[in-house]
Amino acid sequence: MSKRVLLCDDEIHILRAAEFKLKRAGYEVQTAGDGQEGWEAIEAQKPDILITDCQMPRLGG
Repeated sequence: MSKRVLLCDDEIHILRAAEFKLKRAGYEVQTAGDGQEGWEAIEAQKPDILITDCQMPRLGG
């Protein structure tokens, strides 16, 4: 069973690069484009790992 990772970042190029690397390493990856989306994903999906940017719109990390 692979670990679920939630990536939160408002810079799409960083989000996509990290998503690509983690998927290649065997992780199940979900992404969020801001803090509010990230918070909602945490509540809904209960990821094993959270990787987040600290300064984002709508709710900082």
